[in-house]
Amino acid sequence: MLLFELPPEILQRVFAQIESSWFRADLNRVTISQAWWNFAMEACYQDFTFSQKAMHCLISCPSFAKNSAMIQTLTESAMVEFRGFENWKPSPTSWSPLRGTVQTKDVKKPRHWMDMIGILDRWSENYEITQERFSEMLQQSQRLRYLALVARCEVHPDEWSCVTDEQHDSLDLQTIRTICRIESLRSLTLDLHGLRFDGYYHGHFCNVIAGLLTTLYSLKIRLPLICADLLSIADDGDKRDLKLEELVINLSISWMPYHRHRLSDSCTEASIEHVSRPPLADRELYQLCDQARVLQARMAKPNRVSILMRTIAFQDDYNDPAWTISDAHARDDWAKKSLDQDFGSEYEDLMQSSTIEAATRELDAS
Repeated sequence: MLLFELPPEILQRVFAQIESSWFRADLNRVTISQAWWNFAMEACYQDFTFSQKAMHCLISCPSFAKNSAMIQTLTESAMVEFRGFENWKPSPTSWSPLRGTVQTKDVKKPRHWMDMIGILDRWSENYEITQERFSEMLQQSQRLRYLALVARCEVHPDEWSCVTDEQHDSLDLQTIRTICRIESLRSLTLDLHGLRFDGYYHGHFCNVIAGLLTTLYSLKIRLPLICADLLSIADDGDKRDLKLEELVINLSISWMPYHRHRLSDSCTEASIEHVSRPPLADRELYQLCDQARVLQARMAKPNRVSILMRTIAFQDDYNDPAWTISDAHARDDWAKKSLDQDFGSEYEDLMQSSTIEAATRELDAS
């Protein structure tokens, strides 16, 4: 039997097993025949990984309307990574905005620092527009079920530290709010550890995430500021079991000196910049855990409910690429505490290297 003599529903399953990246690596693989094209295009748009550069190219290309329509119609899974401004022109070690330029044969004169500020300002304006259009495109998706958003810290080279000490939030809060209105979404990963927003300037955000608890099957989240409202479901009289099967909350933020996480009674009452809070806010942690237990009791099929923590050393890499919520299960199950257990001072003892290694070996063996 020839391939295209198979029923269409079987052909769709066959093409679904081929990763989208295989088609996008060589577009000739899409244009084999007209019959092949119809199935290949659907597979090609099935899942996407968007870097900032790819996102900007998509928004600015002349065929944006056509491409966005295809994404809204066909894409089921998307991973989007935000890093903030990255177009830092490499500067020679013999130059800085303070010391000026040392002319050598092999050194090109870098941009003047005033020009750099102008570039940053123009980039910020364009970046906001790009985020707005991109989030609106995703918000209208018809088949998008799996979405992961990762917002990292904007990294400034040392030689530009005197040009700007302002770190742009790599992801705007309004963009997240727009994306959270995607009706088809069933699995959401929000790893926003690189953001510095706080309730004082941006208002309450945890309740936006809480609004998704009645429709999602999986929620993995790491925010720079979290309160118990993250797990609060409005009491509207609906006592049906939740579809939610997996809930992972990561309380570790690597860029906070001497801090593991930032918990508060309310996001609107705490500021990210207020560094005098203790590393472990026991009362708020108990409150969050109580909310998680209540939520777990309402789940029809609770598969995993976890609150992850770890101690962050002050010398940690400012932009910690190895620690993302997506690999929390593989890397940090040794720090997981069941919600059926008590949350106490034993957290302090989990950070011994021998404990970590033993638990990791046990995890690998299982």
